[in-house]
Amino acid sequence: MACLRSGERSEQRVIERNIGDQLSYYIKPGGPVTAVMPDQDETFSLKFIQDFVGPHVELACYTPEGYALVRDVNADQEGLPINDVASSILAEATGQSGVIRGRAFLIHPKHFDRRLVPAA
Repeated sequence: MACLRSGERSEQRVIERNIGDQLSYYIKPGGPVTAVMPDQDETFSLKFIQDFVGPHVELACYTPEGYALVRDVNADQEGLPINDVASSILAEATGQSGVIRGRAFLIHPKHFDRRLVPAA
């Protein structure tokens, strides 16, 4: 499986995830993918998520490992670029094709408070 490392630009469409490392990932369209962890809290705050993804966050899906893939619901309307890596994670998790535009945040299960972000 291909691996995208912090700050590395790539056309690859897979992030090698190790549930034990407790990392979450910022995913920008066209790269880079950046590994992150919460600073002091156990979970990321809604404001922290919004600061990266955008103000109108929604849960796109959960991966089989329990990661939450979060995006900005208005990214399509704003015509933001397609995020190939996030779109491939969505397809892998749901078994359906779909497009995610703009920035996405793949959040480790230990860092995600399900009450903060509405589902799609």
